[in-house]
Amino acid sequence: MYKFMLFNYTFVVFFILLFVIDSLQREMTSLGRIQKSLLNHDLHTTTHNSELECKEDYVKCVNDRRCIPKFLWCNGEKDCKDGSDEKMCLCLDQIDNNKICDGRFDCFNGEDELNCFGCGNNSFSCLDWTRRDPKGMCVSLSRRCDGVTQCPNKKDELDCSILTPSLVNQDTVINYKYKDGYFFKNWKGNWYPVCPETQTWASDACLEVTGSLSSEPPTITVNMNIKKEKRNLGPYITMMPWGQVRLLNDCFAEIAFVLCTNQKKI
Repeated sequence: MYKFMLFNYTFVVFFILLFVIDSLQREMTSLGRIQKSLLNHDLHTTTHNSELECKEDYVKCVNDRRCIPKFLWCNGEKDCKDGSDEKMCLCLDQIDNNKICDGRFDCFNGEDELNCFGCGNNSFSCLDWTRRDPKGMCVSLSRRCDGVTQCPNKKDELDCSILTPSLVNQDTVINYKYKDGYFFKNWKGNWYPVCPETQTWASDACLEVTGSLSSEPPTITVNMNIKKEKRNLGPYITMMPWGQVRLLNDCFAEIAFVLCTNQKKI
């Protein structure tokens, strides 16, 4: 009985230490990202503004003669008139520390979940503190959303579709709450814009974001603004008639825009 209690005590202490170490790593990572962002800001400061010197704990805006406090840099709000304090921000600069290594991918490239719980720079952990699942294992980012479950808690196959109100970039913070928007799908660790002819995927995406089945398929429209802007978001992703996933260099510059809010629930 004494040995059993000692084993349980040792097990609990081990996971407490693991949590404390990981929290310290997140704080250090966040500070490093902020310092890197500030350094990039100084390197990109324009010549006509170069003679402006800011007080300690202040940084210069790029195109206007103004200094702002460091804590306002990359805080999600435009504090410089030219918006330069928000234009050169990495995803990790924009999210809260409690979202780093929390078990859910918030950054477009997944960097907030890499190098966590002892995993490497290109892998993420199946460990999920919210579900108290101690069966942690490391999975390569390239095996995320590949259609094959690796994690016991199926974490690697969750959140593989997003709808966004605007076109995204590599430093975008992912928001899973939207029920209408441009359709992006993750495939083997990378996000791709989805071609319009993907009704099955659109239905799956609506089920994922609404949490309920529908008696009718979602509405898919084609965005034409990409053609007007002459933007190429490729490669694009699509599903072939026989079920094979394929990446295309061109989808006629079109991306699916999915509407889930007009569906009728079963």
